[in-house]
Amino acid sequence: TQIIENGKKRAREIIEKHRTALDAIARKLMEVETLERDEYEAILTKEGVEIQDIYRDMREAEEKMGDPSKSLASEIISEEEK
Repeated sequence: TQIIENGKKRAREIIEKHRTALDAIARKLMEVETLERDEYEAILTKEGVEIQDIYRDMREAEEKMGDPSKSLASEIISEEEK
């Protein structure tokens, strides 16, 4: 139960901290019913919320490193063609 209580406390803190952003999103959704990701991000950024995109960060890191599975696959194909 301590984990749940800590989670509820943390959620409450986040909601309170970003209340103006949540209200701005709610107002926009009342106008247009749906928002695309870039629209959400624009509202959040305007309200001063830092956007963290761990998936984007991971993709960028993978692109910098290259895809090792593709390198291995191309090596295997090259060997088979010989």
